[in-house]
Amino acid sequence: MKKYCLVNEIKPERLDDYVNAHLHPWDELLECLKAAGTKEEYIFMLGNKALVFIECEDMETYTEKFGKSEVGKKWLEFVADFIEESPFADASGKAREDVDGLRKVFDLNQQLAGEFQDN
Repeated sequence: MKKYCLVNEIKPERLDDYVNAHLHPWDELLECLKAAGTKEEYIFMLGNKALVFIECEDMETYTEKFGKSEVGKKWLEFVADFIEESPFADASGKAREDVDGLRKVFDLNQQLAGEFQDN
């Protein structure tokens, strides 16, 4: 499994909508994320920045499976207006195809074990 971290800037006027959508996700969305290969996913908010942590086999497979599913398409359309253009999302809020996440430079447990991996 690989770990990814993405940052999305949320439009200030849509911040409450974005947070509420993630506090109360659709059941079919949760199942779709698992079916797309997501082992873990967390979102933390820092002001209007969403820090998204995803653990999956690889980002390309995850985004392809999720983005091609009916639920994934519906979700991406739903949240498109919440997200500003960013290195990880285009102006419509949809994930860019070349997303690989932020660069990891520290992992306490891996480094204690002398086995640092950058994903």
